Amino acid sequence: PADARREETDGRRYSAVGESELVAGDVPTASSGEAANVRRFVDALSSLPGRRRRRSSSGPAVDARGALRASLQTGGAPIDLPRDAPVRSELRCCLLVDVSGSVLDTVDRSALLELGAQVTASAQAARVFLFDTDLVEATDAFADSTRSPADALRAAKVEWGGGTRIGHAVDRLRRTAPHAVDRRTVVVVVSDGLDVGDPDLLVDGMTWLADRAAGVLWLNPLAVSASFAPESRGMSDAAPYVDALFGFASAADLAEAARQIERRGL
Repeated sequence: PADARREETDGRRYSAVGESELVAGDVPTASSGEAANVRRFVDALSSLPGRRRRRSSSGPAVDARGALRASLQTGGAPIDLPRDAPVRSELRCCLLVDVSGSVLDTVDRSALLELGAQVTASAQAARVFLFDTDLVEATDAFADSTRSPADALRAAKVEWGGGTRIGHAVDRLRRTAPHAVDRRTVVVVVSDGLDVGDPDLLVDGMTWLADRAAGVLWLNPLAVSASFAPESRGMSDAAPYVDALFGFASAADLAEAARQIERRGL
């Protein structure tokens, strides 16, 4: 009976009709180390493939064209391998954050809110949207430097902790704020992919994002597990339209995602 009651409670909490509540005001701010890890990730977004690169003595990638040119002077045998590094450019980012009960139970909330604050502070153009069963823009709250992100969201009467309808959220973005995404915009989705909405709506929305954005990154709290596979209905539907999928349960995970982006891009 106890197990049955627990399953019933979880079913309500993680369903499309789960109850949301005002953002908790007691979420601590990120530590300096956590903030540095988040900052590294946001900086990495400014150096994605397709952006300019420069010659570097210790860059993460071999400059293949430079090596080929140099080999012409030595009969085809390169003496050394020149390297290059991405040049940071002004970031344009649309951050879509799943704040359903299942995500809030698996991610460090301090790191989650710090990500929104740093994207808003660092990007040349930033839009931040939170969603569970519906979508709400929270850009102004994250841009409020006079309060902590949690206090600013609570003052703005933003709610979280409901169910998950990812497709509905992307469809709302498409209909109400289409200019938040363009060919220069990197879209970052934070979600565990446990969608209980309309799968066709999710596929349509992800197709629109993939066609419209410069790149789509997905941060999944469940993907920090070595046994993770994108097999849930929502994640499997979205995965074909995602350029990169990283685990994100803590700020340290964002630093690891940044390291991979710096070395391999998307």
